[in-house]
Formats: sequence, C-alpha cells, structure tokens
Amino acid sequence: MIKEYESSLKWQDIKDSPPMSVEIETISTCNRKCDYCPVSKLAGRKTKLPEDIFFSLIDNLFEMGFIGQIGTAMLCEPLLDSRTIKLFAYVRKVMPYVKTHLVTNGDLLTYDKCKELLDNSFTSIRITEHDDEYDKYDEIAAFVNDYPQSLLSQR
Repeated sequence: MIKEYESSLKWQDIKDSPPMSVEIETISTCNRKCDYCPVSKLAGRKTKLPEDIFFSLIDNLFEMGFIGQIGTAMLCEPLLDSRTIKLFAYVRKVMPYVKTHLVTNGDLLTYDKCKELLDNSFTSIRITEHDDEYDKYDEIAAFVNDYPQSLLSQR
C-alpha cells in the first residue's frame, strides 16, 4: 500500500504546494546556557527578524493557501522578543484557521502570560524541560486547571 502511494507521488505535482509546518525564529537568543545547546556556544548571537520580513512571510503563506501550523523555532527563547504576541497575533488575524504554537523553556511564563499568549497569539504552548529546578510548575498547573481547554504540554 505504501509503495503504491509513494510511486503515485510526483515531484512536479507537489513541489509548489505550501509546507505543512513553518517555524520562525524572531529572536536568536536564549536566557539559558545549556551545555547541550548550540545557541549557548554562539556568543553574541542576538539578532531579531525584521518585522517587515515576518509580515511578508505570513502574507506569502496566506497567498499560497497555507493551512498548516506556524510556530516559534526551538533554538531560542521567543518570550525574550517583546514583539512575539504582536507578531503571532498577526498570524491569527490573517489566517485564523492556522494553528500557532509557542515553544518556550518556560522561565518567563506566568499564569497571566499564559492567558495572554493563548488569548491573543497561540493555540498551544510547549514547555521544554531542561532540569529539575523548574519553579513554575505550580503556576502553570494552576493555569491548566483553570483553563483545561488550553493545550499546554510539558515535555
């Protein structure tokens, strides 16, 4: 069955189709210095994606008929970018049917920040786990308890 499906796919038929998932790095820095992460080895890596490029990318995806998922890249801390809510609110305005996800180490999350992020910009939040010292579990658990429809995942 799989062989039949694979043989029916032709590069010419799919090469111009929109992607299924897009990850965007709006800021290139992180507040942690994890020894296993390449970002911690790149001293001075502190650039921001210009807003006009972000908006142009989203507009182009819309014009392509994109219906997948758009999220933040994983090798940075997107909550260090003060524009994160504004930028991803634009995604939800232009393409309200698209799922948006935030990947964060959770250090900057609070109960109120979770609510603001999910109300305005993201359909889900993924909190990456880096150590046993994470002190936000109770606050995040309280948020999930109060808003069980939220799709917060801790990993």
